[in-house]
Amino acid sequence: MRSNDIVQATHRTDGKGSFRSHYGNGLFRNITYTATTVKLQNLLAIEGDTDGDGDTDTADLTTGIINFTGAMNTAVAVPEPSCTVLLVLAIGCLSAMRTINHRSKF
Repeated sequence: MRSNDIVQATHRTDGKGSFRSHYGNGLFRNITYTATTVKLQNLLAIEGDTDGDGDTDTADLTTGIINFTGAMNTAVAVPEPSCTVLLVLAIGCLSAMRTINHRSKF
């Protein structure tokens, strides 16, 4: 454990209890003990379970919305052809058509 880890602890009057710590990236450590046994579990949370409670629900969705939106929702400008280029192309096409029509008369 590191000094900044959050540990959840439960203790009952019959001498049983547990400690649970989240290490990040979906990894949890769970220590359960009784008067005669200690059980250590390394748990990996399911995809989408951002709070580590073992299910995927609206609390997990809220965390995802808050932390993972922004950059993907930005609008991207689409470059448009300039009017000058279109005007030059139109003049070139008209000139070519005029030349073709002028030659076809002879």
